[in-house]
Amino acid sequence: MMPPTTERVALNTAGRVNEEISQRALEHVATTAAASPQRMEARLNELAWEWDIERLVDAIHVPIARWDRDTRLVFCNVPYLEWSGRSELQLLGRTVEQLYGAEAWSAAKDAFAAAFGGEIVFYERLLTHRSGEPRWGRVQVFPEFDRSGEVAAVYTVAF
Repeated sequence: MMPPTTERVALNTAGRVNEEISQRALEHVATTAAASPQRMEARLNELAWEWDIERLVDAIHVPIARWDRDTRLVFCNVPYLEWSGRSELQLLGRTVEQLYGAEAWSAAKDAFAAAFGGEIVFYERLLTHRSGEPRWGRVQVFPEFDRSGEVAAVYTVAF
């Protein structure tokens, strides 16, 4: 069974991102073809773990999002979708500024820059929920490190 994120990414990201994903997929296919049964089992376990993590973040009733180095939304959990009142198709592959406007990006960009620099940061801004009623919220932005120790993406959690 394919994890839900894998199915969504192909449908909802920009063409350039899809090309990168396709290239990585081809590399994975070539690696898998030459892999031992033990390596294949290990990779299946990794995928199962990733799927478990996605189910966990969907169960947490807090909006969580993952943003790539171009500040494009590449993952969001179910509470994020509910909070935004939009579908994944309307959200994924778009930047903070495209989704929420220049004012929201202005409030967030320093925090994103710090997180891409490896820091965990918070900022506060007026958040507008799908109900249309704005409220002050606190957003935590934290880095996701790849295996080489580089920041691959950042996550946001809104409180």
